[in-house]
Amino acid sequence: MGGAATGALIESIPNRLFLSIRDLTYQAAAKLQLSDAETSLIQNLIPKREVYARNPNSREVLTLNVDKRSYWMFTSNPIEEEKRAAAIKRTGDLEQAIEDLARGS
Repeated sequence: MGGAATGALIESIPNRLFLSIRDLTYQAAAKLQLSDAETSLIQNLIPKREVYARNPNSREVLTLNVDKRSYWMFTSNPIEEEKRAAAIKRTGDLEQAIEDLARGS
């Protein structure tokens, strides 16, 4: 995709979310119409915890705070998935397994 087409595409997306990108180059960021300050901010976001939200009216870092019960219900971490599966097998009940994991037992 050429420069003009890329610019037109970027302009047509008013709401943008950026996850942590530690190796985001300033050259790549310029193509996304990000300032140097925004590029630095994105490079320093906490992975899996913060997101940079930008739209025509606001720019802010959003922080995700997940309670323990929700974490265990929705995690996609392979090690944690194994723990959840073992807890379900042990208790025979998803709800009980999630409660036990959330309590740390």
